[in-house]
Amino acid sequence: MPSFAYVRRVLHRKWFVDELYDRVVIGPYYAIGGVMNQIDARIVDGAVNLSAATTELSGQVIKLFQTGVVRQYALWFLAGAVVLVWAMMR
Repeated sequence: MPSFAYVRRVLHRKWFVDELYDRVVIGPYYAIGGVMNQIDARIVDGAVNLSAATTELSGQVIKLFQTGVVRQYALWFLAGAVVLVWAMMR
């Protein structure tokens, strides 16, 4: 009498549709997702963090010039005007 073990296995495993779906659809989906996760973590987050660091650094530099002393503001204004006049006369 022939053994129907293979037929039983195929029917029990639902024609191996789940295994095929895992290999053809789910596997590549996870692979692409992993690559996209790395791109997001390194490139996108890196750009956002660079933007934040640049903004913070420029704020720290500008903070040095904002002292609240009006005489110092007038001195900076006068120095800028002198440089502008000098550049226009060249």
